[in-house]
Amino acid sequence: MCSSQKSINGYKILEGKSEYSHFFGGKAFKTPLCPNCKKPMQLIMRFDTSDPALQSVHSILSSLPLVSCLNCSGCWETQFFKMEQEQVHLLSQNEEECWIADEEDQLPSPLPEVPLQLVPLLEEEIMKDDLSDEEIDFIFDQFGTNYIGRLFGGLMESEEDTREYECCYCGNPMMHLASITEDMSENSDLINAISFQFGEIILSFFLCTECNVMRTENLNS
Repeated sequence: MCSSQKSINGYKILEGKSEYSHFFGGKAFKTPLCPNCKKPMQLIMRFDTSDPALQSVHSILSSLPLVSCLNCSGCWETQFFKMEQEQVHLLSQNEEECWIADEEDQLPSPLPEVPLQLVPLLEEEIMKDDLSDEEIDFIFDQFGTNYIGRLFGGLMESEEDTREYECCYCGNPMMHLASITEDMSENSDLINAISFQFGEIILSFFLCTECNVMRTENLNS
């Protein structure tokens, strides 16, 4: 995660069944076409809001989708999405590079549907102010090699970051919901159904529950 994500507890997102309907991939939501590569964006993950792990979210939606285009530079810059039941609309996408991955390197849309489970982060996996370089390196090494996502559900810790990540509708600070990265494990099997690789970036998702708006940002370390 980026260094500004201070003292935020959360969950590791792992493949596996649970009593809640958390999923990687699938087609439970209709996703928008990417204005750059002209293909449907991926429904990357969706989270069951009845899970107590998401009690701080207070969303009127029964399921929260993480959507972006992982086959082009669309996810490199800020995106805003409006969420509805079973459908996601693209509000805006900052696009400067206009890069598209080669056909053989592109991920499908929809992605294969795989059940997910949320596992609480261990104390040594939580970013804090007073960590040593070795402790920070350990956290980064785990992210992408042992799991591909972290679920948070809180505001960014610093006031500067809170002001930066505001809703495009109401201007209020957005909740840092989750961050994902590609599968960098030795056998690329963190999601067994697919080799989940889309570039060495950390894609973070910010939520405004008042407006049902999701914001994506490429937050590198």
